[in-house]
Amino acid sequence: MTPPHRQRFSLTTSYNKPTRLSTKRKRKDEIALSVLCCNRARRCMTQMSNRTHRTTTEGPFLRHWQAEIIRQRELHWGPVADDAARRMAATCSNPDDKLLTRAARLCHDLALDNDIQRYRRLLTLTLSLLALLAVISGIALASSISPQHARTISLLDAMIALLLINTLLMIGWAAGMLIRSKPGGIGAFLLHYMPGLVRSPSLLPIMQAHTSLALHQGLMRPALSAVTHGFWLLLLATTFITLVIRFIGFDYQFVWRTTLLSETNVATLVEVLHIVPGLFAFEQPLVTFGATGDAASQRAIAIWLLACLFFYAITPRALLFIGCDLYRRYRLANLKVNWQLAGFSELREQLADAPSTDTDTSDNSIKVLPTQTTYRHSVINSDPAWFTLEWPLSEALYIPLAELPITPLGNVSSREERQQLLTGIARHPRQIMAVINPELTPDRGSLRLLAEISSHCPLALFVPPGGRSQLWRNSLDEHLKLPVLQNKEEAEAWLRTL
Repeated sequence: MTPPHRQRFSLTTSYNKPTRLSTKRKRKDEIALSVLCCNRARRCMTQMSNRTHRTTTEGPFLRHWQAEIIRQRELHWGPVADDAARRMAATCSNPDDKLLTRAARLCHDLALDNDIQRYRRLLTLTLSLLALLAVISGIALASSISPQHARTISLLDAMIALLLINTLLMIGWAAGMLIRSKPGGIGAFLLHYMPGLVRSPSLLPIMQAHTSLALHQGLMRPALSAVTHGFWLLLLATTFITLVIRFIGFDYQFVWRTTLLSETNVATLVEVLHIVPGLFAFEQPLVTFGATGDAASQRAIAIWLLACLFFYAITPRALLFIGCDLYRRYRLANLKVNWQLAGFSELREQLADAPSTDTDTSDNSIKVLPTQTTYRHSVINSDPAWFTLEWPLSEALYIPLAELPITPLGNVSSREERQQLLTGIARHPRQIMAVINPELTPDRGSLRLLAEISSHCPLALFVPPGGRSQLWRNSLDEHLKLPVLQNKEEAEAWLRTL
């Protein structure tokens, strides 16, 4: 028989041994689980970063947009260290692909992808608010035509509000497209006030590159036209749906009310409007002043009014929207790099050469290279240049100087931008042309800036007609003895004289 202390000892040992083993096993399992979770988290983060990088570099317009951002950045701030970007671009055979690949890598290294995504979200939010405004306006238009407190609807008022105004707006848009060089409509209104919505200074170059690319690639007109027609199409569709709901839920009486037109004139107007609905077997309403008619005739008039709204307002807008959007998609599918632009022409030969093997690849951070030792920057600075002084972005794109083969330096409005311009001109003197906004009043700061620029390099002032242009000319003649230009021909002649 086993003694009691032996029994306790044997029981203790038999009990503690599996306890120690289970504790060790649990610790090993916990360590393995933590390592597995860390690996999975690292893999997920890598996939998310790759997905983010892929979404910011895919798409033809986005790739050209990135190239335009880098082009304007290098024109204003000088070239950047792009050894890694050039090695990645060397894997492409097409010169366009090399340029776009280099720009995509530089945007990723400079952390510009986040700014691009922010601007795209801002643009999406703006278009969503514009669509919401169209829906609210459509409901308000339908409510004004068919009020609940007065169950009588004047057909002439309804046709003027639904058909005549929309037709005049479409005619005005078509005339503006044929006569003016600037796009009009809701899209142009949005482009004019879009810089005021961008509060972040880091988004302004992104927006400027977006607008410049759309203008150079011929996307500005179809895009703004599509926005305009889409706005009115949504408004009219909302009006149509609201009227259908009101005609179903309420009993309205349609009357012909007019003071100047006779019953014969109104009947002729109804016959003309009934041409298209008549092709689809809609019943033509009778024009009888002072008579309300029975329920069947009121129902026929309501259906005829909705048919006129659909055929004469909604259908033309839909066709114009589809046509502009298809043309915009066609332009998007045929995007090409414009190698004649300043900044691109210098890169073509450099990207064609193989990257040097003696470059240090240990540090991939982007640094601004010294402009004194960079041949590309010296070539750019040897050309004439022009800048705008406190000029709105939406109007600066249509200045005649944009068509001349001179380098744009962008818009100068803040104190920091003026100092940067003076510093760049002092280091690299060049032939400068300043475009003055005639809507502003000449002040001491602007005149002092122009005087400092003229002390470093040849300077001419381009003052378009209109606004306070005469006041600018008088102030410039009084304080600064500089040539004042008014049109594109005078600018070309001044460029040839130096």
